[in-house]
Amino acid sequence: MKHEPGFLATTTNEVTIIANAAVRLRLCHEARDKAVSTLHWWRFREFQTGNRLRLALLVILTDPRSEVRGQFSFVYS
Repeated sequence: MKHEPGFLATTTNEVTIIANAAVRLRLCHEARDKAVSTLHWWRFREFQTGNRLRLALLVILTDPRSEVRGQFSFVYS
């Protein structure tokens, strides 16, 4: 995974939440990496943690290549 500027600002806990969600949803590595990428992008812009997690998950779940597209039925707070 490419570490872009701001990546290290993403907390370990947030990345763990995304990784765990990816495993539960059987997402491919690309989808998980895209979620983490989105997560650190939102952190860089100082959005609240819960909103960043929702947005990151929404991105991977609406990706046309995702097998779980449209199944956004849970929310982390």
